[in-house]
This record gives sequence, structure tokens and C-alpha cells, in this order.
Amino acid sequence: MESINLLQSFGLTSDGRLVSVEDVGRGKTCECCCPECGEVLIARQGDVRAWHFAHASGGDCQGAAEGALHMAAKQLVVQEKHILVPALEAQESHRLVDGRLGEVSLVRPAETWELSGIREEVSVGAYRIDVAGDYAGHPVFIEIAVTHAVEESKRDALAGLGIRCFEVTLNPYLHATWTWEILRQEVLECPGNRRRISHPELDQLREQARCEAIAKAFGGRYKGAPYRNWIIPVGAKAALLEQLDRIGAARER
Repeated sequence: MESINLLQSFGLTSDGRLVSVEDVGRGKTCECCCPECGEVLIARQGDVRAWHFAHASGGDCQGAAEGALHMAAKQLVVQEKHILVPALEAQESHRLVDGRLGEVSLVRPAETWELSGIREEVSVGAYRIDVAGDYAGHPVFIEIAVTHAVEESKRDALAGLGIRCFEVTLNPYLHATWTWEILRQEVLECPGNRRRISHPELDQLREQARCEAIAKAFGGRYKGAPYRNWIIPVGAKAALLEQLDRIGAARER
């Protein structure tokens, strides 16, 4: 596959907004600067190459295109105030001593959340959160990865807070240039480029999956709606409850 040379698609205006090269005048009339180094940009809007920003000095600013893309993605989330949140999934299996296996996958599907109180670059302890907001009265943290995924130490720290947090990963080299429409699709709507970092209900979903995997191993099945009204084979209930007690599962008595 031929590699793509990423061009700088976004520049910074004097009032601190990121704009697309499609939104400004040609050349220096764009009145933009590089968000990474602050140098004056020119808008190259010719008929041969894809439109892009270039440094007026002709110099090469390391990471300018990727940095501008990251800033534009954050600005877009704050501006639009909604985003597709990844599915919540739990997969568990349980094998009995006689070899019988129960496997369960529980999924709460992806959904679009309307966010309030949304803001960029929020300090949380020793870390900075790309975008923070609120959904249904609960805080939400959003990390946007362009060249570097969230490091493990930050991921562990955020997971320990028990806050709804997820990461959107942008591959900057999917497109030579990025428009607002492309960015909107990738940041706000694409289900395949985001994953959960933490969710306060994930442990509960995993426990439910573990319990159901044990029940399935004993031959249990649903009657009617999924996840409710279990039917357990005659003679298996006592052994099933013993297995559930071993893992400390909470259950009604």
C-alpha cells in the first residue's frame, strides 16, 4: 500500500480558532499561523495538489499536521457537543471439572451521547484530559489519540477514578488532507476507532457474564427475554449455587 504524505489541513486564526484550509482565502490572505510553532502560514489552493497549509518561510515544522489535526478534533467535539460512545462489552467463560463449557458475551451497544458542560484540556491530578463533559449528570472523559495512544499509567489512573472514559483513535494517514466533514465522521460517528478506558458499570456487567457463563455450563438457558427467567436442569441448582458462592457472586436468597 502506498504511503500517504500528510498535509497540514488546519491553521490557527488570531482569535484562537482552528480553521480548515477550505474556509480561508488563498496565500497569506488566510491570516493563519501554525498551532505548533506559531509561524505564519500560507494557504496553498492550487489545481494540482490537494489544498493545504504551508509555512511561509518554506520550513518544515515537525508534527505540525498531526498536532493541528488533534487540536481540530478536540475543537469539533466541544463545538458539536455530541459523540458516539463505544459499546460496553463483557466476555466470560467457565469450564466445569467434567469439561462442560459455558461462554457468554454481554454487550450494551454503542450510542450517541449529548454532552453538557463540555471543555478542553482539563487537569485531573497529574494528567490532562483532552475533552471533559457531563452526560445524564455523570462526568465523561474523552481522549483523542492521533500519534500516541493513552499511555498505560494514565489509562490505569483514569480507570481507577471510576469515571466514564473512552479513547478515539485517529489514523492521520487515512487521508492526505482532512476536511471538517471527514473529521466529523471519524471523531463523532465512526464505531470502529474508539474503545473504553473505564466505565463504573463494567465490573457489574462482567460479574453478570461470569454468573451466566457458570449457569450455561450447567445447561441453564433463558425462558423468554434474554438475561432473565433462567431454567436450570433438575439436580443442577445446588451445584450451580455452590459455584456462584465460590466466586462471591451476589444473588437473591
